[in-house]
Amino acid sequence: MPQRLLWKFVASFADGSDVSGKRSITVPQTDPRRHSNVANGPRVLFVVGDLFRGGTATHLKMLSLGLRERGFRLEFFLLSGGGELTDAIRSAGIQVHEPVYRLPPKPSLPKRAFRLCVVIVQFWVFLLRHRFDVVHFYLPENYALGAPIALLSRSRRLVMSRRSLNGYQQKFYILGRIERLLHRCGIPALGNSWRVVSQLREEGVLKERLGLIYNGVVLNPSRSQQASRRQLGIEEKSLVLSIVANLIPYKGHVDLLEALNLVKGDLPTGWRLLVIGRDDGIGQQLQQMVARMGLTENIWFLGVCDDVASLFAASDIGILASHEEGFSNALIEGMASGLPMIATDVGGNAEAVLHDLNGLIVPPKDPAALASAIRRLAMDKAERISMGAAGRSRAQELFSADRCIDQYERFYRAYLGGAKVGEIPGIRAYD
Repeated sequence: MPQRLLWKFVASFADGSDVSGKRSITVPQTDPRRHSNVANGPRVLFVVGDLFRGGTATHLKMLSLGLRERGFRLEFFLLSGGGELTDAIRSAGIQVHEPVYRLPPKPSLPKRAFRLCVVIVQFWVFLLRHRFDVVHFYLPENYALGAPIALLSRSRRLVMSRRSLNGYQQKFYILGRIERLLHRCGIPALGNSWRVVSQLREEGVLKERLGLIYNGVVLNPSRSQQASRRQLGIEEKSLVLSIVANLIPYKGHVDLLEALNLVKGDLPTGWRLLVIGRDDGIGQQLQQMVARMGLTENIWFLGVCDDVASLFAASDIGILASHEEGFSNALIEGMASGLPMIATDVGGNAEAVLHDLNGLIVPPKDPAALASAIRRLAMDKAERISMGAAGRSRAQELFSADRCIDQYERFYRAYLGGAKVGEIPGIRAYD
């Protein structure tokens, strides 16, 4: 069986099929000639695990589509494969390469090990066959696995982006060790917040190799709160809070529910919390908590939503209760929608939300402090409006998609011109 799969794997490079015999998993589904502005621009490969909806995948979709419009030739290599955003990226004429061997449901350990070997060989052969100006790794596990392969294939210019704090290194010690060894190779590192950058510096990345580029979001025109609430069936005078975060323990949903249970007696009748995000395993637990608290009518679990802006438009307050973050897209999306934001003091949250200016910063894992912040904004509509306006202005100035794409374009072109990250104005983390 393994030999037959290996032969199919080798043959797949010649005919574009995967091991199941399906054709062209790496070929875009639209005619690239439609995108006539893409000619001989820089050729960049993004290496990531998958394109399931989340902060990194959403960021890469925005970035790749924006850079393509500016003449870049972009491709993705997914080390795990799959994701809802894959088709949207392919439809723009961007190739997305996936593993040729896909795991069955509940795979055994030997099958997982075999797949890992196949992915390593596939990625190595892919890099030998295709030369890119820049190979850009996103997230630690993809960097730790892919960068050594890229170095062995003699890819000249590598970049890594870290989008979270390094607490994972305590749990995954070997992963952290590999990252520190790779830092010695002089690979430029980009962080999306000062806290992420400072940790990279502490790990040994040289100052001249460090850069800072904040996330960016599309700034949509303001929407009618009344119309958005009508679509959801929410009364116009209700107080509406929202949290956009996949249902993962470290996103702090339990803390938020406990905070709301503490403050529910002080909130106006008919208040609502909109919980937006994919259930990654704790949805049932959270709904049981809500039922025990008697808040089923107040707290709505909406799942994944393609139009988050409409839900923000229906809201009065945005909340991010995370225990850890790098720099949250949901936070700046809420700001861009004109919401005052309540956020925990982790990662780059306090770089986006300035306490008492465009929101409130509270300690993580502290339901009482979170409850106090919710009570304060719930009772003061004028402060909510003032903070929301300040947040939208700040998002327009610092966190727009155009600004983010501009910075990445400046980085890639300067890097290809021989500049070190620390020599690029607007990108370098240290003067």
